[in-house]
Amino acid sequence: MPRRSRRRQRRKLQGGGEAATSGNVICGVRGFDGGDSVDPRTLLVEDCDVLIPVALGGVINRENANDIKAKFIIEAANHPTDLEADEIIVKKGVIILPDIFANSGGVTVCYFEQTLHINGVFVAINYEPISNC
Repeated sequence: MPRRSRRRQRRKLQGGGEAATSGNVICGVRGFDGGDSVDPRTLLVEDCDVLIPVALGGVINRENANDIKAKFIIEAANHPTDLEADEIIVKKGVIILPDIFANSGGVTVCYFEQTLHINGVFVAINYEPISNC
């Protein structure tokens, strides 16, 4: 199978902005007129019902825990809430679905793959990635 280029290209959008693309998939948007930009430092403290931190650990910490307005937090990232923030948030009455429940699917699949590998069982799966972002 030929190796795909991971080089990102720029594509003009209808709204006037540019998008970082990889193949036919849009990976990010900058300057798009169809929406409002959000300051990444305030994203976690926006007024919302459900907050789902998905990428980085430790993003909810004692500096921003008091400002969290969400009623529910689903920890899709690995350990996105540190211990001090956890105590603050629980005292506020926010319900947290811990990362061990919210994102354990990947860990489970990894365990099965490792078990197959250790036992010399290899499964060939042919697929086309939908994105190289």
